[in-house]
Amino acid sequence: MLILHWPNDFFLDHTPARIRQLEDVLDSWNAARKSGRLRVCWVVHNVQPHDSPSCNVVLVRRFLEFLDGRIHLSSWSRQVIQETYPFQVQHELVTTHWDYRRQFATPPKPMPPTEYLIRLGFFGRICPYKNIEALGDVGRSGAATAHGGFFQWND
Repeated sequence: MLILHWPNDFFLDHTPARIRQLEDVLDSWNAARKSGRLRVCWVVHNVQPHDSPSCNVVLVRRFLEFLDGRIHLSSWSRQVIQETYPFQVQHELVTTHWDYRRQFATPPKPMPPTEYLIRLGFFGRICPYKNIEALGDVGRSGAATAHGGFFQWND
């Protein structure tokens, strides 16, 4: 089982040489699928990469037709994918992100007081579309206060 979280290369516009490389990858995966040695599932985080609005439609279509299954992180995600890419897959699962704190062996403790009002933590790949500068500006503006180690947004 090949589980893909971020198959961005299949959704971006590339040079002809890179497109051929990606088609070769799909061809080799397809050969493994036909022999029963491989199944491919996409954990759908995004409809398309945020970094680039352009894509190679033929490559996207080949990738989507190739999938055995999709895992959606919400019902809304499933609906958006089906509207954007009307390709059926053999298996689909809708799961949800949840509050992982209940899963900890020991519960998290609030951070100790500090001379600063807010501690800002950012997890993930920092990309321009995420606008991390605006998040910092909100923290400096006083529109958010630290509460038990988490942000409380003040409207």
